[in-house]
Formats: sequence, structure tokens, C-alpha cells
Amino acid sequence: MSALRSVLALTATALVCAPCFAQPHAAADLGKQVLAAGLDPAECYRVRDLDLSEEDIRFYLTDGYLMFGKPVEGAPLTAVFSADTDGGDAEVLLLPPDRSERKTMAAYAGSPNLDEHFQQAAFIFTEQSARGLLERVRASGARNAPDVGALMNERWGRVIANLMSGFESRIVLDLLTPGAKGGFFEAVVDGRKLGNFDLIYDARGYEQVIVGQITNRKNVSFWDTWSSFQTRERRGAPQE
Repeated sequence: MSALRSVLALTATALVCAPCFAQPHAAADLGKQVLAAGLDPAECYRVRDLDLSEEDIRFYLTDGYLMFGKPVEGAPLTAVFSADTDGGDAEVLLLPPDRSERKTMAAYAGSPNLDEHFQQAAFIFTEQSARGLLERVRASGARNAPDVGALMNERWGRVIANLMSGFESRIVLDLLTPGAKGGFFEAVVDGRKLGNFDLIYDARGYEQVIVGQITNRKNVSFWDTWSSFQTRERRGAPQE
């Protein structure tokens, strides 16, 4: 996954447009906040039957613990999930939109549609529905579990720091242009059958949905794209 993140980080840097250059101090300050935010063990909750959708990607957090990062610009940018509890489980679903993408998915994942249960996942996001997830969890009356949060922070703190450093420019771009049609979401999932893989939604990309995995062949890391396609809205829009 690190190879993909390096590519995306370079792309994000190139995307930092005129508004960002017009606000160098704001961008620098936001970047520092993004990198320093980390996770917040006090914002860890026992969640059940919680769903999260990012266009064609759907997550179902059946039972487990969800811990959020510290807020930046009013809301968290990260979260981690653990199903390390009796009966804990979560699931991600993705149905590629056409035959060629389903064929590619089947070649890598063993099925034309992605339906994977998982125990652990890390999320980073600027997309608005994900940014509001903490308020949804609080409003649901979920039990706060800061003791579990402290344990999760030991495992995930460095992972989240590495992710945020790779996507700092992309995140700052969205925070500086909140009215623009942006929004970014990445899930790093530890699947029960498929191992570690990434799901990405990037509203600024040509193909907004990307799913894949870093593999190692002859001591060289490769990014395998399982599926990549435009969202439903973009598929129906006229080409510019």
C-alpha cells in the first residue's frame, strides 16, 4: 500500500491549486494540525449495526469498537475499527458496475463482487458524511469505551500517523476548499480471507472508486488494481 500512497501523495501535491497557494500560512497551519491530530482514546465507542456508505462502497460495522481521531476544522479526519470482542464482525460490499470490472475483481478476489468480512480497519477521510460519523455515533447512545481506546491507540497510532503524512496535501486541499466538489475517503481493511487491501473514494479523480492491494513479487512491491470505475453520477454525465 505504501507505493500507492506515494503516488497519490505526489498527485495530491500537484493538485494543490491556486486557493491553496493564495493561503500559504493557512495551508501550512492546517498541515501541522492534520499531522498532529492523531487518535483520541476518549472518543472510542462500542458500536453495533452501524453503516457507512461512500458511493458504491458500503461498510457494515456489525459489532465492535470505533475510535476517532482528534478534530481538525471541527470534525475528525480519521477513525479505526476493531471487532476484537465476542461476536465482533464487520463487512464491506462493492459491486463493480460492468462486466469488465467484475471480471478483473474475480481474477484478484475470487468473486465478481467484493463481499469481505473483516476484523480491523483504518479510515481517513474529508468526505462530509464520514466527517459527521462521530456525531451519528454519539447520537445513537453508543457506550463510550476510553479504556479500549487506549489499547487501540497503541496499535493504530503509528499507522494513522503514516497515513496522514502520505495524504497531508490531499486533505489540506479539501479543507481549504470546502465549497468545491471534493471529498476523499480511504479504508485500509484487514480482510478475513483477502488480507490487507485498500478501498478509495476520491471525488476529484477521473475514476472515483479504486480497490486494490499491494503485493510482493520477487522482493518487489506492486499495486494490483482489483477494480476502478466512475461513480453512478459520473457514469451518467456527459463527457466534457
